[in-house]
Amino acid sequence: MSATISSTLDRYYQNDNRKYKWPYAAFNAIYSSVTDLKISADKVLFGRTAGENLSDKFHIKAYMPDCVVSYPQCEVLYDYEDKGKPLTLDGWVKSGAMFQPILIMFDTIPEESYDSITFSAEATISDGRVLPGSLEVQFGEYRR
Repeated sequence: MSATISSTLDRYYQNDNRKYKWPYAAFNAIYSSVTDLKISADKVLFGRTAGENLSDKFHIKAYMPDCVVSYPQCEVLYDYEDKGKPLTLDGWVKSGAMFQPILIMFDTIPEESYDSITFSAEATISDGRVLPGSLEVQFGEYRR
């Protein structure tokens, strides 16, 4: 059975009666590591066709929480003071780290410019499940 990131978030939102919603807790419940991660866009980006993997065009800006824990040993690989945390998605996946929220950013600004673009992500986790998710980004007044 395949789980999706959006359905995990939906369950979290339905079970949470706080005024604000912070999706971190939804991901915290996934006790697994990421074995493969693919990010693509629905339009040409960085000269790559729609649907082509763009994971190498991103870097990790922040870990939430600010540490990296191994799976399944649950040993701290990097704590908040460590400067050597993996900064690439590939490095994070290869570290065998437990699945956790990360903030990612483009390495460079793409040449292409759109009013909106939809990114899709597929995270394969250690038990073989694929967790798909998507995010539409509307640039509006921020467009170049």
